[in-house]
Amino acid sequence: VKILMGKKDEALKAIKSEEFVDPVDAAELYALLKMPDETIFWLEKGYRERSVLMISLKHFWIWDPIRNDPRFKKIYDRMNFSE
Repeated sequence: VKILMGKKDEALKAIKSEEFVDPVDAAELYALLKMPDETIFWLEKGYRERSVLMISLKHFWIWDPIRNDPRFKKIYDRMNFSE
């Protein structure tokens, strides 16, 4: 919400806080900020930590801009989604 309101600095501050942030939540924020390298970093972390939110890779619109990124495809393929 903060990103959509133009408060990007506040959103980034939330990611960097000492509180637990699910890696996929962080990836979503970076995706909204159009920062693909950071998005992939957090998705990789989400995969390693077995975040339940990784299921969003299959259909969630937020990933559409990076779906063709080979790094995203690699993570997606490792998820082994059913057809």
